[in-house]
Amino acid sequence: MEFWRQCAVWLIGCRVLPPNHRVTADTAQVFDLAQTLRDGVLLCQLLNNLRAHTINLKEINLRPQMSQFLCLKNIRTFLTCCCDVFGLKKSDLFDAFDLFDVRDFGKVTFVLVSGLLSVFQAFCCRLVQINRRSLLSSDCHLVFSSALSSRLTFGFPVSSD
Repeated sequence: MEFWRQCAVWLIGCRVLPPNHRVTADTAQVFDLAQTLRDGVLLCQLLNNLRAHTINLKEINLRPQMSQFLCLKNIRTFLTCCCDVFGLKKSDLFDAFDLFDVRDFGKVTFVLVSGLLSVFQAFCCRLVQINRRSLLSSDCHLVFSSALSSRLTFGFPVSSD
């Protein structure tokens, strides 16, 4: 599966995109996902789905209508929270223009799938360890899979539909 499609699946699993979103169509292309994320709104929603109240919705513009200023503000809010709240390194993130101008969308999808997924899995594993349960690497995967499938995210509440 192409990496951008894996990113779309991850966003569906995180309840950011609906299962029947146009990016799931056989005819969909990477540009469709880029256009979907380009205003930064869904990226901010993703962080709030992974950890409630990560981003104050008053800080973002929910309807930027492709205003460059508002879209970049939303994207930068997402990037700042990735560092400040989720502990990702700024050097590992994409530049706001990489997404807005669709300059390096490969890096955008890599950050979403690899960066945030690994942070979320690590969080789930730490919670299990706190509960004094011995872990194998497969346990982390099971906790993570269970969290997404049951919509119970161990302190990362998923927004309701």
